[in-house]
Amino acid sequence: MFRLMRLRPPNGWQAVGWELVIVTVGVLIALGAQQLAEDRQGHSRALASVAAVEAELATDAGVFEERVIQQVCEERRLAEVRAIIVAARSTRRLPRVTGIGKSITRPTLRTAWEEAQYSEVLDRWPQQERIGIGTIYSQQEPSDATTLRETAQWLKLQSMMEMMAGSLSDSDLSLLADVIGELTFLSWANGIDARQLVEYITARGIKPTYDIVLDKPGSIADVRAQVAKSLICQPLSVQSADPKTV
Repeated sequence: MFRLMRLRPPNGWQAVGWELVIVTVGVLIALGAQQLAEDRQGHSRALASVAAVEAELATDAGVFEERVIQQVCEERRLAEVRAIIVAARSTRRLPRVTGIGKSITRPTLRTAWEEAQYSEVLDRWPQQERIGIGTIYSQQEPSDATTLRETAQWLKLQSMMEMMAGSLSDSDLSLLADVIGELTFLSWANGIDARQLVEYITARGIKPTYDIVLDKPGSIADVRAQVAKSLICQPLSVQSADPKTV
């Protein structure tokens, strides 16, 4: 008959138990240290991501401030063109109008925000930060689209005023009224959006920068001076036109 062999460690089971405890504690310490290092790296990435997004928003705020400054010129130009069209309804003649100008068209930046969105780093942002900044970017996107529409309408208005110089038909007057009506709305909407976005961004303690607006570092005073030189802020050129020839 075979005897069952009893396994007995050289130093006893108690020693084996202590060795297992030591190994387990060592593994836990190593895992904890690794997790701590990963948390620190994740925190650093989150801080860097927030800083990049805030720098991006500072640039965008400068773009929106430029648009707010130009709003006065746009409203004055629209009033001038409307007065010319009202006079043309009576005379049935449109003078040759040049130098109308157009609104500022600058795309806003969103690369840093999109990188944060499509990576795990956004999950490490404070919830209030995610919601607040996300709201700003969500409002910027439709504003960009409206800005492009407005600029296109300014160019269309300039082209129509040049082509229609001279005698006017009812259809000509109707087309001009439609363009000036839509342009008035788009200019108003973009002016409101730009002002609100500046307020939202600066309320988060982000100071506007003007590197893109000025192509160099500068101040708000430099932006005002640059806007004042833009065509839409200059006197409108109005000259009499010869009658149209058919």
